[in-house]
Amino acid sequence: MESYTKLKIAGRGAMGVCYLARKPSCEKLVILKEIQIEGLSHSERLSALNEAEILKKLVHPNIIRYHDSFLNSSSSLTISMEYGQGGTLYS
Repeated sequence: MESYTKLKIAGRGAMGVCYLARKPSCEKLVILKEIQIEGLSHSERLSALNEAEILKKLVHPNIIRYHDSFLNSSSSLTISMEYGQGGTLYS
């Protein structure tokens, strides 16, 4: 896992927290989605891991690009994704 510098919380969801972060190797801004998997059922853990696998396969100009994913011990899954500077669909 490459270390990232977390800058601020970008959002929260039912399964975890998204952080705006800087990737030190290229100074690029990314989103780190941390999904807490400790305490989840087996099927919920598989669902979280499946999300990373699906994102890895999606390549389209209108879909946020997946960069990497990794497990932090046994407590969380982190997914590194492209930072969409234009905002959200909601805004």
